Amino acid sequence: MKHIRTYTYTQKQKKWIALLYVILTLLIITLPLVIYIFIYHLSTHLISKPLYIFLFFLFIFTLGIGIYTTIRFLITATREIVTRKNELALKDVIIQHSDEIIILLDMFGKILSINPSLTTILKYNKEEIINQPFRTILFEKSFEDSIRLRDLLLSRFRDVFKGYEAEIVLP
Repeated sequence: MKHIRTYTYTQKQKKWIALLYVILTLLIITLPLVIYIFIYHLSTHLISKPLYIFLFFLFIFTLGIGIYTTIRFLITATREIVTRKNELALKDVIIQHSDEIIILLDMFGKILSINPSLTTILKYNKEEIINQPFRTILFEKSFEDSIRLRDLLLSRFRDVFKGYEAEIVLP
């Protein structure tokens, strides 16, 4: 099963993108003007007027800042992507090698992923449990005897869906 990972920009990256757009806008505005001035006036006389020189250096300066900003943004974004990929890989390793049961659910209560401990402890096959509702585990025959245990599980999962961290220790 493929997991879709989305990437959202941080506030710092959004500021860099905004700066990049401003610089690109300046380039788009000044480039035709600079080209027109140099082509039209190059044949008539040398570029000796301060305005032409100023526009030329403004264009070069803006182009340099644009290139610098683009390179810096790409380096920063690449570093953050690599860092997040490493963190996800570490989390996956921790989940796969944990002795405790870890179940990843979607917002509708369907099981997206399980770690090997669930297959070992509850004797479920990984393929048969993926995409099944969580109640297949919750209302297992061994749990049906104990209403208190089922209520404990349900209360802990309510805490999880409220955003709290919950731990269930079975007797």
